[in-house]
Amino acid sequence: MAGNCNFRVCGVGARTLILFLMTARDPNTSVQDKSAVLSALYLILALGVPIVYVMVTHHVWEDFLITFRHSQNLVEGRGLVYQPGERVQGFTSPMNTLLPAAFYWFVGGSDYSRALNLYRVVSLLAYVGGGWVILRLMLIDRGADRWSPLVFILLYTTEAKTVAYTMNGQETAFMVAFLCLGFAAIYRGPGKFWRLLALGWTGLLYTRPDAPVFIAALGVSALVFSAENQREIITGLLKAGGVAALAYLPWFAWSWWYYGQPIPNTLLAKSIDTPGYLLVPGNLGSIIISTLESFPIAAGSVFEPIYASVGGWPQPWLDLFGMACAVVSAFYWMIPSRDHMGRLASLLFLFTAAYLSFVRVWAITAVAPWYLPSAGIFGTIALARAAVEIAKCIPGVKRSPVAFARVFQGCVLAVAVVLLVTMTMEMRIQQREIEQNNRRVIGLWLHDNVKPGQTVMLEPLGYIGYYSNAHILDWPGLVAPAVVRLRREKNAVLDDIVLDLKPDWIVLRPDWTFNFLRFAYFRENYAVEHVFDVSKTLDHYSYIPGKGYLDSDSIFIVVHRKTPD
Repeated sequence: MAGNCNFRVCGVGARTLILFLMTARDPNTSVQDKSAVLSALYLILALGVPIVYVMVTHHVWEDFLITFRHSQNLVEGRGLVYQPGERVQGFTSPMNTLLPAAFYWFVGGSDYSRALNLYRVVSLLAYVGGGWVILRLMLIDRGADRWSPLVFILLYTTEAKTVAYTMNGQETAFMVAFLCLGFAAIYRGPGKFWRLLALGWTGLLYTRPDAPVFIAALGVSALVFSAENQREIITGLLKAGGVAALAYLPWFAWSWWYYGQPIPNTLLAKSIDTPGYLLVPGNLGSIIISTLESFPIAAGSVFEPIYASVGGWPQPWLDLFGMACAVVSAFYWMIPSRDHMGRLASLLFLFTAAYLSFVRVWAITAVAPWYLPSAGIFGTIALARAAVEIAKCIPGVKRSPVAFARVFQGCVLAVAVVLLVTMTMEMRIQQREIEQNNRRVIGLWLHDNVKPGQTVMLEPLGYIGYYSNAHILDWPGLVAPAVVRLRREKNAVLDDIVLDLKPDWIVLRPDWTFNFLRFAYFRENYAVEHVFDVSKTLDHYSYIPGKGYLDSDSIFIVVHRKTPD
């Protein structure tokens, strides 16, 4: 059935695209008719592609189950907590926690499925609405490449990560939608459209804790590219900022009162790994150098699949593709032209990609893939607008810049479609074999074997924590303040955590097992209870795009403490 739906969406979209190409070449076709066909094409693809994706994959991102356990506890009277009795904010997005809670309260049910489906509907509407705002701006602005609205539609609806995180339970669609509102207000003039800007900024604050970074990027970009005078711009920014701050104040005050601090515990847990030199006053130069060195990888990953660097993709070719898109997106703003929209998007991509680069340095790891669409929306706008203007600046193609631009855009679109299709294949297998047949099974096994009052230590918190319903001591401490305290006060590593907290059960990855076997206390006090291994099942597939990502979650060893100390 999913396959038939897939073919229907592709067929309708293809027919609408052909209709647009025919009308675009007809000089008798009015601007209104062309806009109507483009709008229809957008709605078909923006609604159809994510729906087909979730029908094919049934993808539920692990982090959704972390936040939903908070949502479920709230509705069932145990408070907005992960573990009853511990007031710990183990989620980062109020939007991604309170909306599922409202849906769970409304529809009920024994698990997350009904609430998630409603959340998917609202996320899909946010995704469609954000792209619609940008498309309408492009249809109104006739000063740039006339094909840019079509290119934007095709790029936006084939950006694999944005499609995936719109439907798998993350807050990404809301982040993208509110960024689009902010972009529209900045482009049209924050002095006149400060109310729209305030709405976008308020939404950002309720969606992610790093929203102030994006608010600052929008504000600085307005000062650079807005057509209004500086006084109008600054006045509009201050009004929008004041309204957004007042609108966010109730949540800020309540979370401070309820949890004892306004900063999510997830951020406190992750910040412990921050390199020391980033915290030393006067090291600004080192920070800038590290961020610049990391920028090519962070900016390029915006256009690559989920966790592509883990393995299983043709990485050199992906890096080349990502780098080409990143260079165009990040530096188009420097080319003088009348295309203020494209140049504004380019400058915003530069700012947001630089932030992702800093996060990569701060976290000493790859940037979480659900962060990337926040920069990707600006990259998509820039790629749709920039090709012709950049081609005019390249020696050797000045005589035929349009032809060069179409070839470049065609290549980008072709790769985007291939990545969407192959990543859909990957996530279908990942959901079936890793999430449903491995991590969910581990959680259910623990649910049947962990006794009341016992604790479980693990790293992949989502599925295992949700289905086990056990008291979790997770690494790095997202919902476990005791772990965060030990890491901060004693600079504790995994061995120290086990020695101090003595968890009754530990869910180990193979590399964890290897490290723990060198630890005498572990060898003497813990015994293997069960090995959960789907690696051989993965090997039966003839081809899995991004198989390295699946391999990393294919084997877990559950150990149990032999006797209480």
